Amino acid sequence: MLFRSCFSTFTTYLISNKLILKEATSNLIATSEKYSSIIDGWLALQGNLMEDTAGAIEFNSNYNKKQIVDYLKNRQAVNLENSIDVYIGYRNKVMLSASEWVPTEGYDCTQADWYKAATDSDKAIYTRPYVDKDSNKMVITIAKSIKKDGQVVGVAASDISVEYLKDIVGKAKPIDNSYAFLLDNENNIIVHRNKDFQATKDGTKNLGAIMNGSLNKIIANKKDKTTEANILKDYDGENKYFAITDIPSAKWKVGFAIPVSEIRKPLRMLIISFGIVILISVIVSFGLACIIGKKLSDPILDI
Repeated sequence: MLFRSCFSTFTTYLISNKLILKEATSNLIATSEKYSSIIDGWLALQGNLMEDTAGAIEFNSNYNKKQIVDYLKNRQAVNLENSIDVYIGYRNKVMLSASEWVPTEGYDCTQADWYKAATDSDKAIYTRPYVDKDSNKMVITIAKSIKKDGQVVGVAASDISVEYLKDIVGKAKPIDNSYAFLLDNENNIIVHRNKDFQATKDGTKNLGAIMNGSLNKIIANKKDKTTEANILKDYDGENKYFAITDIPSAKWKVGFAIPVSEIRKPLRMLIISFGIVILISVIVSFGLACIIGKKLSDPILDI
């Protein structure tokens, strides 16, 4: 009886362990995909606003400089919560902006990264995030080429604060001691719990440049667009489940890290419960053995 009880308890533990881990990793993946959808919607909206701005300038090609600046101010007002500035750089190196910023002498907008990237694409582009020196906020530039008769004549762009994304990713916490992180299209870290990994005015940290590149396995183990959970040792030395999901609009990635110990917490209670069951079984078995032994021995003693 005791053997059967122990065997049954052990079998139930193995099955429960598998089910708990499967459910936990499935929830982790679902959470990662949920936040990917939220972030993608926000980034896509910012991109659409820039597409509309460039399209309007193309359509109203007879605007004079004042009309263009007034239009840019209007476009910034529409997205004032996120937009730091909206501007246009022309092929002839003229710059017009909602803030009426005056470039320093010799500034060539056509050599800017955002200008070059936009001229090579038919869609809105997203630059690498950086910390704006004036506002001290994390910023990206979204830009879209302006064409006339099939030729690029300029690029419309907007500097967008990503503080909103930092806020929602920073607060994302599926279970205790977990955290979320955000990467750009080159795997530079935009949001991370560890302050040593966060961006500064000097630039961003790349996932491959921290912890001897060990966290690159998160990306390497990812199959196409599929979100999977992998166990890796994190910066604090603790083993964690990592799940990462693509963000299509900007080709960024959002991920989550959850300590293995947190996922296994329900198993601890299960082990305690099984221990109690086994202990009770031992006590009952011992008691029954004593009773049966006494009944068998009493007649013999009477002889």
